[in-house]
This record gives sequence, structure tokens and C-alpha cells, in this order.
Amino acid sequence: MPILTNLFKQKEELTSPEPEKEINLLEEKLRKIGTETNKTFNFFINEIKNESKERRDNDDTISNHIKDEGKNRLLTDNQLNSRLDQTIKERISDNKSLLDQINNLNKRLDNLKDKPKKLENGFIIKKNNIWYNVEHKYQIKAIGITRSLPPTVISLRYSNCDVRYNIIRDVNNIECCFHYNGYYYLPQDKDLLRYLTDGSVTEDYKFCRITVINFNNKVNLTIEEKIPFDIKQLDKQLKLWKSQNIKDYSFDFRWMCFCTPDYTRPVNIVVEDNKINYAVYLDSKEKVKDTSYLMTFDQLFKYVIDAYRNRAWDIKVSYDKRFNFITDNYIDRIRYAVDDEKGFKIENFNILKQHKLENGFIVRENNIWYNVKDKSNEIFVTRMTESLLPTQLTLEYNKKECREGINYDLVRTPNDEVICYYYYNGNYYLPKNERMLRYSPSGVITLDYIACRVTITGTLEDNSLSLSFK
Repeated sequence: MPILTNLFKQKEELTSPEPEKEINLLEEKLRKIGTETNKTFNFFINEIKNESKERRDNDDTISNHIKDEGKNRLLTDNQLNSRLDQTIKERISDNKSLLDQINNLNKRLDNLKDKPKKLENGFIIKKNNIWYNVEHKYQIKAIGITRSLPPTVISLRYSNCDVRYNIIRDVNNIECCFHYNGYYYLPQDKDLLRYLTDGSVTEDYKFCRITVINFNNKVNLTIEEKIPFDIKQLDKQLKLWKSQNIKDYSFDFRWMCFCTPDYTRPVNIVVEDNKINYAVYLDSKEKVKDTSYLMTFDQLFKYVIDAYRNRAWDIKVSYDKRFNFITDNYIDRIRYAVDDEKGFKIENFNILKQHKLENGFIVRENNIWYNVKDKSNEIFVTRMTESLLPTQLTLEYNKKECREGINYDLVRTPNDEVICYYYYNGNYYLPKNERMLRYSPSGVITLDYIACRVTITGTLEDNSLSLSFK
């Protein structure tokens, strides 16, 4: 400060001998100036203090606000954490409750596995030595038909079928049967119930047969229901059977019906010249005294045809694929009648003698020779040698271009590889020109043309055997 500096300088100068009055005046001025200066300093200091206090007050206000905000946020965070902890506890409790329920269900399932359900009346199968009912869509009614308890025979009625089942005492080796009031039953005709575990099913048809399939942990039950009887197919099979001219044969036979034991007893029948020569019981080899209830194949065909003409309610027939005779038969003459069903079964067919061949073209099937018949063509045979056993024949066909005839030579020892000949009075002949006779069982032939050539195609088995001249 310049003023104070000058005053102090003046004071130092006055320390030399000066009048005391001036000194006092200077000191008075100095005090005044000091007082003014102090006031100024004090003012500034107070200003600074006041401003500092305001700033401290503002800082305190801001600090308090921050503290309050922090407290609020801390309170909110604590509330959220508390709620989260509560939710976690609730979920842990719920999970424990669910786990307890799952464990209880597993225990109940284990108990159910260990303790099989009570069996209901119906078809059952065995798994791991435990019986289970088979669920299905059909309505099956079981009726006991014997007075004994339990009934030794029951009748199962389903889909227009009425099938007899016999009681069985030992089920150790059985995997499928019918359960009725605590007892086990199998059909009298064992072919009417089959149980399969590999998923493969044959395509043959058997009326009223029940099939139970247990494959890939799935169980399915089906019933082979009634289909219309094909009388045209029966006529076709009869013609095929007769065309083979088999008159001497034997076969095993049994009736299937509610008849006397001797009537249904299996027998072996011997037929000679299309008549029953004799029959023996299969179990004892004892000769059957009265064979009037037995039939030949021709008579069995007539038996089925008569049932059809008399309007039997249901007829089922199976045929032998090779020889065309009837192998199985079932006839229910009256729909709602009891015990009127009747059928038969044929097995072990044997030809006893080669049937007699007629003069004409012949073919061989399964080592048996058969005539090829074609009435639309006439063949004239001329013996070219006078010997009892002609070594050469001439065949003349009923065609203009073949009137000159085709020469055929005698074959003294038939070749096993040749399956077609011309047969004449017990001897076998082949054309001198081998291209004049051909045989194709499959029916496939070349399209080339040779005048007067004989062509035979097809087989007896599928009724397609035919002969043509070109």
C-alpha cells in the first residue's frame, strides 16, 4: 500500500529532533488510516467469510441431498434384494415340492410294475412272465356252454363268428390266450388264434381267425371277418382237379364239428378209381368199419356246392395250390343256430398211381404227365410202320396247310429235361424237326412264324394251359 509506506517513511524522518506536535498528528493520521484500513480489511474478511459460509452451506445442502439419495437408493436395492431372496426361497420350496411329487409318482409306477393289474375277461398276452389284457376295438362276448364250474368250454361270439374255446390248466408254455373269470382258454381249432412277435403276417385268409401282434412295444388285435363265398372259384378249382384225372390217392381227413368222438376222429382214406377203398384211424391204425360218413375229393366238392345251393349262411374254403382239391372247409348253415357249424381238414395228400393218359400232346408238371386238351383242333394220326410199336407217326392237323402231315419219331427213353411229348398208346414221340413243337410254361414265346408248328403255353396250376397250331 503506497499511503502507509509514505507515512512510515515520514515517521522515520521525524525521529530526528522535530516538534512533538507533528509527531502526534502523524500518529493520529496513522491511526485513522489504520482504522480505515482495518475496517476495509475486516469488510473484505467478513465478505470472504460470508461467501465461504454460503459455499459451505451449499456444500452441506448438496452433501445432505446426496446422502438422502444414497439412502433411498440403498433402501430400494435392499428391498429388491429382499424380494429376490424371497422369490428364490419360494422357488426352492416349489422345486422341492415338485421333486417330492415326482418321487411319489415314480414309487407308484414301480409299485404298478411290480403288482400287475387285475385281469379282465378278454384276450391276454404274457410279458416277462406277467399277463396283460389286450386292448382292441371289437366286441367279443364269452358264454360258458358247459354246466361245470368253471366251464370247460366257452363260446366266443364276435363279428358274426361263434368259436369254441377249451379250458387249459397249464399256461407255462403259452403266451397268448383268452381269459374268462380267472381261467384260461384256447380255441378248439388252433388255427383260429395266432400270436406273432416279429411283425410278419401271412396273407392267407381264415374266417374268424384272431391275430394278436406284439411288435415294437405295440400290441394290436385283428379279426378276419366274413367275406362273400366265391362259387365261381369253387367251380374253377373243381374243373382243374378233374382235368388231372387223378383217381387213385390217399389223404388224412377229419371232420370238425360238435359230433361224436369217433365221427371227428382223424383218419387216413385210400381212394381207388374214385371210390373209397378203405380208411384207418390215424391214432390206432385200426380199420374204419363204416366209411359212409367219409368222402372222396369229388364228393367233398359236391358237399360244399350243395351247402351253397341250400343258402348256407357262411362258407369258407381253402384249396391246394398244386392239385386244386379242397384242404379246409367251414360251413355255418344257420346264422344264429347253436352247434350247427361243420367243417373238415385235409392233409398229407399222396398220389397212389399215375393217372391214365389219353393219346395226344402231354406236358409234365411236378414229375406227373398231364394231357393238353383242346377240342377246337382235331389231330389225325397215321402209323408209318406196321410194327406193334410204331417207330414213326404222321400227325395231320385240321388245317389246310398241314394236311400233308408232320413226322414224329419214337422216343424209347424219355429225357428228364424234355417236358412235352406227343403220347400215343403208351409211347412218347417228338417231331423229326424239333422246331415243330414248343412248350412255354410262362406263356412267353418268340414271334417268328413256322407253318404247322404246335405251340403249348401255360400250366395246369394256374388254369392257363392251351394249345395252338400255326
